[in-house]
Amino acid sequence: MENTLSIIGYGGHSYVCIDAAIKQGYKVEGYYEIEEKNFNPFGLKYLGHDNQAVSLKNTFISIGDNLVRQEVFKRIYQKMNTEVKIIHPSSFVSDLATINEQVLVCASATINPLAKIGLGSIINTGSIIEHECEIGEFSHVAPNATLCGNVYVGKNTLVGANTTILPNIKIGQNVIIGSGSVVTKDIPSNTKVIGIPAKSI
Repeated sequence: MENTLSIIGYGGHSYVCIDAAIKQGYKVEGYYEIEEKNFNPFGLKYLGHDNQAVSLKNTFISIGDNLVRQEVFKRIYQKMNTEVKIIHPSSFVSDLATINEQVLVCASATINPLAKIGLGSIINTGSIIEHECEIGEFSHVAPNATLCGNVYVGKNTLVGANTTILPNIKIGQNVIIGSGSVVTKDIPSNTKVIGIPAKSI
């Protein structure tokens, strides 16, 4: 792979992306943002607003908010190399798993055989995606969440930190699952749930 990378967005979530990218072997050359940041912990070059870029070669969208990340992708995907994915070397990803473009797999995450991770999704620190799970586009599995076998998660969904989803559960689109929840039954789209067991709020 060409080892030069630029990122879009430069905030808390971006720092995680950049750190993982560096450990993966990328040289992160700079960032695109609405304006130049005063706080620049990685000493990166400000490349301007992404609207100003003619070509976004080897670029990763490092924005934590699912909907904003998707909106940016839709706006600029025709001029960017979407094939980039960032996988922290301390994670375990099965050779039989499918990791799509613009996916971040964070430190100590586990993705087991026949799991599928959709475009633009985040598999955060220490989370476990068991066998045959499917994560929809632009979703976020937060730190230390566990998805047991054959779980389906729809697009634009947030699985909160330390959540457990039992086997064979189906989660709809645009769902928010509160931190520490235990999901014992299917959740329809456009729903917020929390608790043990998780209930609609």
